[in-house]
Amino acid sequence: QQILWEVGLRGLSDQPYADLDPAVRGNPKAQGRIISKAIAEQIAIVHARHPNAVFVTDLWMEGAQLMRSGDLVIPPYVITVWSDTGYGDMQDHGQVRAGDGAYIHVAMENSYANQLSELIPVDRLFASLGRFQKARATSFLLVNTSDIRPVTMGASAMLDF
Repeated sequence: QQILWEVGLRGLSDQPYADLDPAVRGNPKAQGRIISKAIAEQIAIVHARHPNAVFVTDLWMEGAQLMRSGDLVIPPYVITVWSDTGYGDMQDHGQVRAGDGAYIHVAMENSYANQLSELIPVDRLFASLGRFQKARATSFLLVNTSDIRPVTMGASAMLDF
């Protein structure tokens, strides 16, 4: 049996954890400590039952910022998955390493984007993923299509990549 387990800590409705905890709001070092501790505790819980589990963590928004600043500590055996901004631009700022992974959007649902049309140019998707491929950051790929019917070109391009 193979087990892939997502670890991390975010707030309700995909908001940053700091939105819920005033003790860490505006304090990236404290926020990084709490998230790092939560990740370590989640791993310990899962390892107790599934010692061969594989772990992955997605660095969406504040996670990427905390990782880039060194405030977030991820064990080396956890696959670090750098996300894009929601528009195909990866948030690693050149810090991607071999063994990392990518989380990329073909469409995005938020207050600004039209999730019902092709938003992200395929050449941007390919450039972002090509850079990760060149760095051998190919351990994990998550493609967020939001709604698949309106974004068949981008979704198909990701399958062809």
